[in-house]
Amino acid sequence: MISEKLATCELLLFKVKKYTKNMIKTIIISLIAIIVGMLLVGSIRMIRFQDDTVHYHANFGLSIDGKMYDFSNPVYMEEVSKCSISEHRGPKDRVHLHNNKGFEVHVHDSGATWAHLLANLGFGISDKTLVTDRKDVLIDGANGKRLSFTLNGKPISSIYNLTIANHDVLLISYGSQSVSEIGELYKQIPHNAEELNHTYDPAACSGGAVVPKNFFKKFWFVMWK
Repeated sequence: MISEKLATCELLLFKVKKYTKNMIKTIIISLIAIIVGMLLVGSIRMIRFQDDTVHYHANFGLSIDGKMYDFSNPVYMEEVSKCSISEHRGPKDRVHLHNNKGFEVHVHDSGATWAHLLANLGFGISDKTLVTDRKDVLIDGANGKRLSFTLNGKPISSIYNLTIANHDVLLISYGSQSVSEIGELYKQIPHNAEELNHTYDPAACSGGAVVPKNFFKKFWFVMWK
């Protein structure tokens, strides 16, 4: 009697082991099939994927009488939540500041100019005149003061129709400062556009995330885009 029970238990144990082994094998095969399927779908999406979004950054600063204008005030910032409410793209969606970072320019339209940015901030600009958001009119040559523009370390004569390029660094200066003093003011502007190009932009109506350059990160991005 006991031997029959032992035989029955051994048979049951054998069946359990066999069932467990088959289950593990089935799970492994299923996981392999899922991974292969994901790799296949991801590869196809990688081949077909075209990143047509515009999202890059620049840096800028405005100096009046030797003092940097503070653009970190929330009044100059683009609303982060607005794009989740509406897909309409207005002027401020194309080029703006946000995150209370007054030196960091976020560009989402390759046709955006420095004049567009300043207009979004409540300023007006021409080759010889700067109108502030406080309606102060600053004219080149008045009271011995000059309106000057320094782009990427070099003086230029006009920015009005100049499109904002990736990594640009612009200083707008009004006052009686010397060339060397303007150079020192220029150095106060952060040069972190490249770093920003690889970070998440919460105010981007086009989706916000920068397409990663790393192959595996890009693969993951494309899979879930």
